[in-house]
Amino acid sequence: MQRCTCDLRSDQRGQILTDRSHPFEPGLTIDRLSDPRTLMRHLDKVPRTIDAVDRFTTLDKFDQDAYEFVSGKQARAAFDIAREDAKTRDAFGRHTWGQSALLARRLLSALLNDLTHRGLFESTLVILCGEFSRTPRMNDGGNGGPPRSMGTAGRDHWGDAMFCLLAGGGIRGGQVIGSTDAKGHRPVTRPVGPENIHATIYKLLGVDPRLKLFDHNGRPTPILDDPTPIDELI
Repeated sequence: MQRCTCDLRSDQRGQILTDRSHPFEPGLTIDRLSDPRTLMRHLDKVPRTIDAVDRFTTLDKFDQDAYEFVSGKQARAAFDIAREDAKTRDAFGRHTWGQSALLARRLLSALLNDLTHRGLFESTLVILCGEFSRTPRMNDGGNGGPPRSMGTAGRDHWGDAMFCLLAGGGIRGGQVIGSTDAKGHRPVTRPVGPENIHATIYKLLGVDPRLKLFDHNGRPTPILDDPTPIDELI
């Protein structure tokens, strides 16, 4: 799922109203969620000549696991934010942004607990990471023109500092690697880049991050310019 569409509207008292009937897009039901699976079954009628190596069977299993997770009781319980302790909800803030952040934590916890319960945590690498962060300072909504002339104030793309969360898959958890300044402008200690994260993932997968691939002219090209993994995580 790309985003949460739970009804997290605030009433006049600042309380959060939730629709507990389902956690999906308005109008999206479990039956409708099944429609893409029906289409997949039709597309799967193409010849499966490589099924002899169980490749398609494996993909079907992953698809089934994902469907059961988002439609199962554990996911529904995670979306029911009313189950959360009142003090925790107050700490996150009784507004849409704060309660959405709390909901995201509940969903991530549900995923990690599910993987642990099924004995898949150590063999599944969970990565929560974006492609960029947001500017520490708010813009004025003008985009070079008068304030708010292009919309409401907000935050622009920011590539100098961001976070990435990794769990399972052989990761040594319970650590915070590196830090930024107080406002999140730039790294202060132990800066790492996307290539270091990629190198870590490759190493956990058993792929040498120093691997080189050869182009049509036989020239070697490294898969990463910097193949140094984040050793503290492995």
